[in-house]
Amino acid sequence: MDGYARITGPCGDTQMLFLEINEDLIKKSSFMTDGCGPTVACGSKLTTMITNKTIKEVLKIEPQDLEDALDRWIQKHKEKMINQGDKL
Repeated sequence: MDGYARITGPCGDTQMLFLEINEDLIKKSSFMTDGCGPTVACGSKLTTMITNKTIKEVLKIEPQDLEDALDRWIQKHKEKMINQGDKL
């Protein structure tokens, strides 16, 4: 592990981010959380956004970029969510 961050949000969810960095490139990223589903989704999407990116590229990511990426993911998978709801 070359990088580590830990944050606890106002709701009490804690998320930890782990990075493996080779030179200036994030080769692997992972996370752990004790949080709810949305916290898990955010951690998962963030790791896909930063893996195989340079530190310089990652430092340009803003919270809105993560929100936009999650919105696109929801739209892409909306039919699956509807189908799950129909099962109930």
